[in-house]
Amino acid sequence: MTKLKSILTNIGLAVVAFVILYIPLEIVWRNMLTVFPVVLHEQLGRLSPLAQIGKESVVPEDYTLIIGDSYAEGLGDWFMQRVNDGNPVYNAGHVLHEISGDDVISFGYRGGFPSYVIPYQTTKDFDGMNKYMGFDIKQPQRVVAFFYEGNDFADELAALHRSGISLDQTQDAAFLKGHLQGGAEAGAKAAGKRWNFFRNAHLIDTTSKLSKLMIKNLSGDGGTTAFAPDDRWIRSYTSIDEYRENWERYEVSSVTMRLAGAVGKYPEETVEPIAFHTPEEVTGIANVFQASMEYLRDYFPDAEMWVVYIPSPINAYEFVSDSVMISDLQHDGVKEVRAGPQPFRVADVMAKSDFACRAIEQASTAAGVKFIDTRPALRVISARDGYLHGPNDAGHFNERGYRSLAKIVHDAVGGKIAAPCNISGAAQ
Repeated sequence: MTKLKSILTNIGLAVVAFVILYIPLEIVWRNMLTVFPVVLHEQLGRLSPLAQIGKESVVPEDYTLIIGDSYAEGLGDWFMQRVNDGNPVYNAGHVLHEISGDDVISFGYRGGFPSYVIPYQTTKDFDGMNKYMGFDIKQPQRVVAFFYEGNDFADELAALHRSGISLDQTQDAAFLKGHLQGGAEAGAKAAGKRWNFFRNAHLIDTTSKLSKLMIKNLSGDGGTTAFAPDDRWIRSYTSIDEYRENWERYEVSSVTMRLAGAVGKYPEETVEPIAFHTPEEVTGIANVFQASMEYLRDYFPDAEMWVVYIPSPINAYEFVSDSVMISDLQHDGVKEVRAGPQPFRVADVMAKSDFACRAIEQASTAAGVKFIDTRPALRVISARDGYLHGPNDAGHFNERGYRSLAKIVHDAVGGKIAAPCNISGAAQ
């Protein structure tokens, strides 16, 4: 008995010693999250949003939260250029922090759309960060929700189809509220999945993930280096070769627009589903968006809120050509399928954009949220300064585009103003 007691005592002392020694390491680790390379942020799990650099310290204070899809995340040529530079500046949130001085974090998800990103992912991420002892992530002071005209309508339609929801059902506010509440509950459940007290040891948890990634990569099942990112999308942007601009799609085009005080080319056969949507589809999706924003209003009741309407690339420029070839983005229930291209009059595409903008503005207003139409300002900037997209990724902003977007948001949010839809079809 005495021997057993001695063994148990020694084990107890060892555990206490480990805990005493480990706690300082955990504290140091948590305060170093912002130096962790962006290509490995996925390995940080629930705390990955805190590794973002758009804030003064790891835990944001009096901050702005940006919510959206790949535009909130920062996809595009600027990211391609900087992805191997550690934890760099590359998106609108980073720039907004630079010019405003406010802390900014982003819940951006490539391939996301409002009825998924808002109730599910936002709930999952915010609840998940607050699982850790020693962290008290308060609710944001300001929330900026990006609505991307380029594919948010198409992705919402695909989601409705997968869920067996008809456009008629989007007219039922009570039904939509229940549907989105189910997504929120799933997000809260996902935040707590496999959670236990020992998960508070985030350093150990991350070290374990990195060790598994190293073994996977060195065994030939993953990347080419020990800590190559375990993410197909990130890998598509990383290469042993340096970033090289590719203007081929632009050079072969016959479509022209006003650009940098002259006439420039717009790439033909771009994928811009907004040209194909019917008024009924747009109205139905606007109803879904309104319900999503109402959920967000309830989730962050004290935050000031704005919806930022980001145009499909074609609607960020002033055209000289009368027509353009555009492809649709369709979903076959399993994957996205590019369909087309078909010819469209530029004026008709702009009219569809105006209709869509008004629908999302009305939905935002009904949800008690200020609205910002970025299209007029972006048209002025592109005509004056040059391309806002590409060249390699013609569907996302480049550095000029993201910096321009951040300035538009800063001016509106800083002045606490709304910028209603400009429906003239021309920059003002």
